[in-house]
Amino acid sequence: MFLVAGKIVEMEDVATLFASLGKYIACCMVGHAIHGLLVLPAIYALITRKNPYTFLSATLPLMMKCVEENNGVSKHISRFILPIGATVNMDGAALFQVTATASSVGAAGIPAGGVLTLAIILEAVGLPTNDISLILAVDWL
Repeated sequence: MFLVAGKIVEMEDVATLFASLGKYIACCMVGHAIHGLLVLPAIYALITRKNPYTFLSATLPLMMKCVEENNGVSKHISRFILPIGATVNMDGAALFQVTATASSVGAAGIPAGGVLTLAIILEAVGLPTNDISLILAVDWL
């Protein structure tokens, strides 16, 4: 929190900063909604010819329960495949990381794992990481 506060204090025009962050947050929210509610369900529906919205769940244990009880998938299979799929499918971070799609496979499945990956990528390509704390403000949402 102090990193974000420090950046805000350094800014000369705080109104422009908040306007830019507001636009960025709105863009991320719209992008997540389109990706999670339209694109992924459309892919699922095209492949399986089933209603994708019956499988929307927020947690991995709930998803495991649904897959095992509703679809009759073996516990050995669901408990091996679903955690891998949850780790690989961390592509929501791609809204603020250009190379996140390729690097999200190796990112940790923890809160702000995408920001850590972003910092590593920025350092690797020689870009400044000074203002990454402003991304943390959005990532915490």
